[in-house]
Amino acid sequence: MPSLIHSPKERSTTLRPLHEEQGPRDAVDDSHLPESVGGVSSWVARSLGLLRECFAGSSTVGAMTTSGDHVLRTPPTLEDYLRLRSTSGLTPRSAAQGEGALTGSWAWSVVKHEGRAVAMGRVIGDGGWYFHVADMATLPEHQGRGLGRLVLTDLLEQIADVAPPDPYVTLMADAPGRRLYASMGFVETAPRSLGMVLVNAAQPS
Repeated sequence: MPSLIHSPKERSTTLRPLHEEQGPRDAVDDSHLPESVGGVSSWVARSLGLLRECFAGSSTVGAMTTSGDHVLRTPPTLEDYLRLRSTSGLTPRSAAQGEGALTGSWAWSVVKHEGRAVAMGRVIGDGGWYFHVADMATLPEHQGRGLGRLVLTDLLEQIADVAPPDPYVTLMADAPGRRLYASMGFVETAPRSLGMVLVNAAQPS
């Protein structure tokens, strides 16, 4: 699957892969990317207007959208996390892996409908320049309602609100989400950078 980088100045539908877990940024060849790639620019800020209206007048995130969906910036329960991953088509994970995800993430966005978690996404990052979007998942019966866009918009807003200028935002793009990611400013980084995964993480050679 491609890994994408957020490129707000170039809203292209062409996608370019990037390593899921890069080392220091000076090891990344990004000379082919547009200036300030990964930054959250003014057009992204404008795209967040609807979400901000949902949260207007509240010091805590948790306002109701017009469809009655409750957006929270807190982790889901372990049970909800594992259920959302497996039911939405992502690879099932163990309870131990889920617990690490819940405690080790930089940011969360979870949508609840009638008290039940129906969509989620999270950001793994250092809080400085590197941010990786992961676990974008929506229950099948709630897909097609724009919840993935709502979650991703909220996650990008959290990065824009806190990160220093020019954050580097990436994600791994499964096929069902690629149109959404492209519409939100993510592009592939191929052919100069390709996403890679360690096949046998327990016994690296």
